[in-house]
Amino acid sequence: MLSLGLSYYACLLIELIYPTFASLKAIQSSDRLDDTQWLTYWVVYAVLSTAQSLASVFLAWVPLYWEMKCCLILWMIAPQTQVCGRGPRGAPPAMHTPRVVRQQATRLP
Repeated sequence: MLSLGLSYYACLLIELIYPTFASLKAIQSSDRLDDTQWLTYWVVYAVLSTAQSLASVFLAWVPLYWEMKCCLILWMIAPQTQVCGRGPRGAPPAMHTPRVVRQQATRLP
């Protein structure tokens, strides 16, 4: 087990450095699929960071929390898994499009 400080900073580097670089590369490309993937990553990252800050008192008691979080982040950003933004394999896009977005799209003139 790494010390708390080292695990924290390693996790912070993993969850920020590569996704930032990949997001900038995705913005410059013409493919919209990678834009969706990295936008989804940043939304999930924001939700996890908010939940982490709210539950920080309880998470301090979870053994190997930072190591587990690093593994989750690595799984999310790995190109082989393509978890963020792709949706379930074989599912139609409307199935994993948020309900609010679908409703707003029908209201547009």
